[in-house]
Amino acid sequence: MKKKRIRVIPSILIENNIMIKGKNFKNHKYIGDIFNAVRIYSKKNAHELIILDKSAKEKNNYFDANLLKKISSEIFMPITVGGNISTVKQAKFLINSGAEKIFLNSTIINNYELIRDISNEIGSQSVVVGVDVMNNGKEYGIFYDNGKKKYEKQLTDHLYSIVSAGAGEIVLNSISREGTRRGFDINLYQKVHNKFEIPIIASGGANSFDSFLELFDQTYISAAASSSMFCLFGNNDAVLINYLNQNELIDLINRYE
Repeated sequence: MKKKRIRVIPSILIENNIMIKGKNFKNHKYIGDIFNAVRIYSKKNAHELIILDKSAKEKNNYFDANLLKKISSEIFMPITVGGNISTVKQAKFLINSGAEKIFLNSTIINNYELIRDISNEIGSQSVVVGVDVMNNGKEYGIFYDNGKKKYEKQLTDHLYSIVSAGAGEIVLNSISREGTRRGFDINLYQKVHNKFEIPIIASGGANSFDSFLELFDQTYISAAASSSMFCLFGNNDAVLINYLNQNELIDLINRYE
C-alpha cells in the first residue's frame, strides 16, 4: 500500500459568528459557541481546522479577521478560513491575521485568475479551493453559492482548471452526503483520486472511524474533513464536540504512514 500522510480535519460552519450545522446544505441549526469547539479540537490534537463563514456573502463581506485573531490566539493548530474571499488583499490580510490557508469557492467560478493571483502572492500551499458536487445518478454536477446555483462545467475540467491556476489543495465535498453521516462517497473520490498532483480532501458523510478507514483503504486520498461527526452524536443529533481519540490517531499512522 502506498504510504500517506494522513490528515483528519474538523470543519466548522459559522453564521454571524456562531456555529451551525445542516444537512445537504439545508436546514441549518445552532450548534454552539465556536470558541468552545476550537478549544476542544486543539486540546485533542486535531491535525488542522477549517472554518467557513456561510453569512459572509450575505453581509457583502468576507471572513471576519477579528474573529480569526481571537481564535488563533487561543489555539495552536493550522487554520484554514473561507467566506467570500474575492481579492488578493483580503487573502493577505487573513494570512497576516492568523490563517495558515485561505479557502476559495464561489468567488473562483468563471474566475480562475483569482486562484493564480492569490497563489502568486501568498504561495500555492496556502490556497485551498472548495468544490461542492451532487450526484444526479449519471454524473456529479458542480454547485456554488452555498449550493444554490449549478455551474455548467464538467467536474474533471473544473478540477484541472483549479490545479492549473495554482491551487495547493482541493476540498471535494459531496452535497448528497453532507450532514447525513452515511459514509464518504467512495465512487466520487475513486473518479478523481489519481488524476491530480495536489492533495484532494474528501468531505461529506463521515460517520465513524471506519468511514476514514474505508476512504483511505479504497482510494489514494490521504486527507478528509468532517463536521457532523465531530459535533453531533446519536440519532437525535445531540451536540457533542469531539475528535478521534489518541488510539485511533495512532492506528491511522501505523496503517498508512
